[in-house]
This record gives sequence, structure tokens and C-alpha cells, in this order.
Amino acid sequence: MRRWVLMSLFSFPLMVLLVIGIIFLISSPSQPEGKKQEAESVQKRVEVKKEVKEDLKRGNWTKVKNTIDSLYTLVDKYRDSLKIKDRVIDSLATEMATFDEKRNELVSEIETWKKKYTTLTQKQNKVREIAKTISALKAKDMAKILSKLDDQTIIQIYNQMSKTSRKNLLAALSSDRAAAITQKMIKN
Repeated sequence: MRRWVLMSLFSFPLMVLLVIGIIFLISSPSQPEGKKQEAESVQKRVEVKKEVKEDLKRGNWTKVKNTIDSLYTLVDKYRDSLKIKDRVIDSLATEMATFDEKRNELVSEIETWKKKYTTLTQKQNKVREIAKTISALKAKDMAKILSKLDDQTIIQIYNQMSKTSRKNLLAALSSDRAAAITQKMIKN
């Protein structure tokens, strides 16, 4: 009687563990199976379940213990596989965070360059307008204005003028200053 009580107490948890383990043992979650393989797998599961039930009924504890041990081994393999996958996921998440940082830096840099481009374009448009205005002046009036501007500003205005206007601009400067500005333009 005692033996029967002990066996019934251990049988239910063992049966549950064995059924769950057999499902893990027979099915391979990482590999997709075709219909034929799936049918074979289901049949194999049924056969293993029958064997386990028979072993439990007969009291073939050695075989049951071996099955349980193999199930624990399989569970350990799955656990190790999950740990490896977790590490890979963590590594990829870290790499993705690094790429996001770099992308944000590049977006910021692009915005900076856009602002610089806009500023430069606005400045160039202003210089073009001033160059048009100065081109329309008489030589005497042009000379008065140019005498008060620095060389770099004159070069910027010169670069925005037509060939005829450029000639008039250089003629409006003193010969020494026209020569110095010409040398600066050639060096740059």
C-alpha cells in the first residue's frame, strides 16, 4: 500500500514532466518542418508517450530516469541557446544605439551645413545686388565708395560683376590698390 501511494505521488508530476519534455525532445522549434516531417514527428511523439506510459506502469524507473535526464539535458541546451540569442540581441541593440547616435550626429551636422549654406547664399545675393548697384554708378562715384571698402569686399564685388563692369571697377581704383587687389585675386 505504501509503495502504491509513493508511486502515485511521484507518478503525476513525473508524467507531466515527461509529457512536456517529450514534446520538447521530439519537436525542434528552430527548424520549420514540412508536412511529411510534421506527420512523422507527431507519430513519433505518440509512440514515445506510449512507451513512457508503459514504463511508468511497469515501474521501469531506470528508463524513466534516463528519459528525464535526457529531457533535462535538452532543457539545458535550449536555455543555453536562449542565453546566446539574448547576448546577440543585446549586442545588436548596442550596435543599433551606436548607429542611432552617429545618425543623430550626422543629422545635426547636416543642419549646421544647411544653415551655413543659407547664410552664404544670402550673403552672396547681397554682394550680387551691391555689385549691380556699383556697376550702375559713374566712375567718379564708384571711386569714392571703393576707396572706403576693404580689399576682400572689393574682390567679392568684383567676382559678381560682368567683364565690362570689372574693367570699370579696376579703373576706378588707384593703380597701386588695383595692382594689390589683382595680386590677391591671383594668389587665391
